[in-house]
Amino acid sequence: MVALSACTTARELQSVCAAENERFVDEISCLSQMIEQEPQLKNDSFVSEYILSGKVLARKVQAGKIKEDEARLQLARNYNRMRIEQQRLNTLSAIELDALSPRYHDCDFDPHTGHARCYEW
Repeated sequence: MVALSACTTARELQSVCAAENERFVDEISCLSQMIEQEPQLKNDSFVSEYILSGKVLARKVQAGKIKEDEARLQLARNYNRMRIEQQRLNTLSAIELDALSPRYHDCDFDPHTGHARCYEW
């Protein structure tokens, strides 16, 4: 098993495990073990869902319900779907934070027009 840094992604770990293991079941077992060694990934809910989906697919492969290639394809699709959802949530969070951020106003009085000019920054 290869030791990787904490900045490693789950997808990078999966690539390592896929290269080291021909069988999908072994690949998922390897991935699960490697995630356990990466503190930042171990506690990430996205990664936990990804691993769980891999374990479910591995059980289906073992039971003969799907083939290994189908499981790999489904896991890749699950990853893409979860990543899109995570990006959507991150975008929504950024929008909410921006909406909650204080706005600063600077106003000055224009003696020629008799009106206040205000600027938001």
